[in-house]
This record gives sequence, structure tokens and C-alpha cells, in this order.
Amino acid sequence: MAETESYQKPEDYSVGETASTINVKFLSSTAVGVTLYFLSGLTLTGTLLALIVVTPAVVLFSPILIPAGVFVFLVGAGFVLSAVGAIWASFFLDAVFI
Repeated sequence: MAETESYQKPEDYSVGETASTINVKFLSSTAVGVTLYFLSGLTLTGTLLALIVVTPAVVLFSPILIPAGVFVFLVGAGFVLSAVGAIWASFFLDAVFI
């Protein structure tokens, strides 16, 4: 049997890159990197400022927010438990009648 060997073609290589092409690649990637770095800094700063502004309101309204959160959690858990019970009931009814 003939063995097949895979070779890369010469046009697969980037041999003909000039110095200007390399410089353009470097400068464009640097510009993108600096822009993304700046945007991540803005995001971090905005997050910290929002946390500083909202913290007193959370502390002030915590006597209301904590019971409301517990209530919402219990209502959600009730809906989930109801759905799970309905699924189990359908399984049991299916097993009984089939």
C-alpha cells in the first residue's frame, strides 16, 4: 500500500511579509488591546461607584428587603415544588393505568 504523506504547500507560509505589514499588525493589535484595557478599567470603576452609591440604600432598607426576599424565595420554592409534585403524580398515574 502506498503511504500518504502530507506536506504543506509553500503558499501556506507567510514568507512575503514586509516590515510595514508587521508594523501594521503590531500597531492595530496594540490599539485594540489598549482600548479593551481602558474599557475594562471603566467597567471596574463604574461597578465600584455603583456599589458605593447603593450600599447605604441597602443597609437602610434591609429590614424590608430581607423579609421580602424570604417571601419571594418561599413563593418560588412553592411553585417549583408544585411543578415537581405534578410531574411525580403524572408518573405514578402513568404507572398505575398502563
